[in-house]
Amino acid sequence: MLPSAARPSLNKKMLRRVSQLRSFARYSWERIHVHREEKGRLPRLTELPLLARKAFRSWRAVYLRARPVLPARFESASLTFQIPDPIDPHHAWLEVNQPNARREQARREASSGQSPRPIRTLMCAFNLNRDGAPYSQYELTIGLKERGIIDPIVYSPTDGPLRKAYERQGISVRTFKHPLTGISRSADYDQRIRDFAWRVQDWNVELVYGNTLQTFYAIEAAHQLDLPSVWNPRESEPWQTYFDFLPTEIARRALECFSYPYRIVFVSSASLDVWRPLNSRHNYMIIHNGLNRERFETALRRWPRDRARKRLGIAPEQVMVLLPGTICERKGQLDLIEAVGLLSEDNASQITCLIAGRRAPDHVEQLRKAYRALPSHRRSRIKITGETSDPARYYAAADIFVCCSRIESFPRVILEALAARLPIITTPVFGIAEQVQENVSALFYRPGDAGALAAAITRLLDDMTLRQSLAANTAPALDALIDFDSMVDRYAEVFREAWLSGGTRARAAEVSRTSPQAERTIA
Repeated sequence: MLPSAARPSLNKKMLRRVSQLRSFARYSWERIHVHREEKGRLPRLTELPLLARKAFRSWRAVYLRARPVLPARFESASLTFQIPDPIDPHHAWLEVNQPNARREQARREASSGQSPRPIRTLMCAFNLNRDGAPYSQYELTIGLKERGIIDPIVYSPTDGPLRKAYERQGISVRTFKHPLTGISRSADYDQRIRDFAWRVQDWNVELVYGNTLQTFYAIEAAHQLDLPSVWNPRESEPWQTYFDFLPTEIARRALECFSYPYRIVFVSSASLDVWRPLNSRHNYMIIHNGLNRERFETALRRWPRDRARKRLGIAPEQVMVLLPGTICERKGQLDLIEAVGLLSEDNASQITCLIAGRRAPDHVEQLRKAYRALPSHRRSRIKITGETSDPARYYAAADIFVCCSRIESFPRVILEALAARLPIITTPVFGIAEQVQENVSALFYRPGDAGALAAAITRLLDDMTLRQSLAANTAPALDALIDFDSMVDRYAEVFREAWLSGGTRARAAEVSRTSPQAERTIA
């Protein structure tokens, strides 16, 4: 029998093990939920061992990372995150509609007939690549500047080709190391945010815009400076696990940022639904992405079909299948490579598949492995190329457009495919189902089902009438969506309202966050 002095230690160890098991069980269930969202079904029995190993590796990383911070809990931030109960909608309105100096200035300008001066705005970017989200921010920034709404300054933690595009428009771009590089503790986070906030103050910024969830630190800095902010998430991953790449304390602080912006603008209803549990301040709204059709069609006219295909090395008799976008696991390019291997010899000989986009280093080897597994005569049907500054050339040369994404919000490439009048095969994930209709303007297939993708390609190869019908329906489908000018006008209204609000939301967030009466646990 154990000495009585040892029993408390043993009991403490048992409770610790139980806590670990409970947190792992919850974490595993989250991973199963994510699998169901991505695949459209629960995992098969044969998939469970692999899924469990992946869940354990992820959980262990979170557990070890959290141990020095939360020694008694050992749980992912999302499992212990405390958020205030939703405040009364009227109080949420009052929070950003109090009299202030900016409203007085606006009244004076209106009474004297003056046009409002542009708002000095920090446009915080995730990167400066020509990917969907950064390029959408670029177009939005130009549109707001041309309307006289903002006087922008752009910050990005990494440089890229869009820097020169901004500078050609007379917009200052600042690039320096990510403010949160290498941090692991909340105290370090606070200091880095203060450092970034000092820079923002030196730039004489009056309003902060954050593009994608990755820019949460800019929203936090705006909150500390009592500046209004607008946050533009373009992700649809589950909120419970999205920030798990961060240390637990920092992930919790990132989730708290949802209380601060004047508006959090989602680009699709499906994405908003994923993050709806964090809408405690009633500050969510939706503005769908709009394509600058005039600019895109001008770019298309520079590339007659024959010239574009000759430049890309596509034979006149070949059917070109285009799959653009960053080459990464989320975009699902593996589906198309596997589908090529499943086509009949006759159909495979008819096509050339072009996969175009910037390559994520952690996914390239997996893509190469699948490519090398194909017979040589099937590999010759696939071309993989890098990022391009002129995507119109690829759309002008294409016959069929494919999107294999597992997770999306309201992808720009679908809008471009509609504008290029291409028959579309796509996964119907999240906001894509808000852009196109099955068997009307697109064919749908389930993410990861390469056999279904091969069958859809076969249908379009064998049925020219279907291809022509889908292509003919692209123009009405695009007309039914928001146009670019209307999108910019809606953002202009949000930016102006945010500036007039005079400051951040949740000025008493520290009080509400620590008040037991105002907290609840989301698990």
